Amino acid sequence: MKALKKFLFWVGAMICVASVIGTVYGVSSKAGGQRRERGKSSQAAAQGKEIYAANCARCHGVDGHSRTTLGQMVSAPDLTDAQLLGDLSNGRIETLIMRGRGGMPAFGTKLTRKEVADVAAYV
Repeated sequence: MKALKKFLFWVGAMICVASVIGTVYGVSSKAGGQRRERGKSSQAAAQGKEIYAANCARCHGVDGHSRTTLGQMVSAPDLTDAQLLGDLSNGRIETLIMRGRGGMPAFGTKLTRKEVADVAAYV
């Protein structure tokens, strides 16, 4: 038990030293994490595209312009409008997908949280 504690102490000390050295030389785990997030984000968007096509395109259209008959009936917003999307965070988009709004039905019981996040990443 004493040997294990000593081992864990030295492992922790080495991690701290490596972190300090990385910070001094401009290498940080955060930068690597951002690169991984971008990869995850593009993968999520690709999966979101399929989910969007199956659940959202009937109103918002495949191209997002909402020029479908159903989209015009319920006044679905144009998802290609940069001003509209610029005002919405991914979290807000996820909430709108899950809870619905106006003529848009809630998808919170139909889609998983991951699927909702993937659609938001795609949009």
